[in-house]
Amino acid sequence: MKKQILILVLAIFASVQIFAQAPHDPPTCTGSAATPAIGVDYIYEVTIPNDGGYTGSGTFDWYVMTQGQLNLLTGTHIANNTGEFVASGHYDIPSAGQNTINITWTAAALATAQPYFLVVVYEETTVCATNNMKVYRIEPMNTFWLAIDNVTTIQCAAAVSGAVKNTTTAPGEVEYIYGQNTLTFTVTASGYTGNWDAELQLGGFAADQDLTISWSAASGATGTFTGAALNGVYTSAAQLPSLATGEVITFTILVDNNHFENLAGQTIDIAIDGSFTSGGTTFNDLSDVNGVCTPESAFADAVQQTISARPTITPVNPAGFVPQVTP
Repeated sequence: MKKQILILVLAIFASVQIFAQAPHDPPTCTGSAATPAIGVDYIYEVTIPNDGGYTGSGTFDWYVMTQGQLNLLTGTHIANNTGEFVASGHYDIPSAGQNTINITWTAAALATAQPYFLVVVYEETTVCATNNMKVYRIEPMNTFWLAIDNVTTIQCAAAVSGAVKNTTTAPGEVEYIYGQNTLTFTVTASGYTGNWDAELQLGGFAADQDLTISWSAASGATGTFTGAALNGVYTSAAQLPSLATGEVITFTILVDNNHFENLAGQTIDIAIDGSFTSGGTTFNDLSDVNGVCTPESAFADAVQQTISARPTITPVNPAGFVPQVTP
């Protein structure tokens, strides 16, 4: 019986804590040269063993072809930096000693939902004037991920910012205004190119509180969020910009407490969801399960923040205060 009670208590505790367990670390399924993540620079490489006297000092010609090109020797090459990828300067130019090439694949390559074929043609005249060629199969993968982190965690209730008596006659009422609190958190996004759309899901606010939600990026871009309900989903009018891996976007929620006295304390739930669109296809952010990127549930990236209660003042003598304005 004691064991069953303990299991029940642990289960209840886990259910209470689940909102605060934010997927913090980037997924380990960050792609590879054969299955590249979007926006990541990969080095593709070959070697020429010294078999038969060949030295590896000949010319290497690297180029990419689509699934539809069956003849990899004479078919059409995809031009560099025209949408699907950006490659090193010697792309599709036979160059001596260039046994590697750097390629960054874009969201446009992911949107085609097809493999690409990276061809390398090697030619040398040391022993014979001859050549050889090999082909890599490349399948871009969605590794778009978000991580959310608190900047503020626990803070005191804002000080009283106004107290106005609405009449000089008895009994009258006093209108108290309870100032502003500021909640701050950061979001890191990676595994995409272009811009991405963000949605915030908020909970725990009181009916008389008003919110102003904004974001600012390391690039200097800024934006705001709007929502139809105090506790619900807020969306940004502007897409959030493409940043280098590891850069962060800072989110600020300015809370006007208005008449909300907050005598019991507040736990604020904050969750984010994201997606980007390329070629008419929408790609959602992913979770990492055993090293495999899989679509995660909506608003799985979540944190909690707390606004502590302000002191309660109880009348003793006389027995009552001037009435308080009720919003």
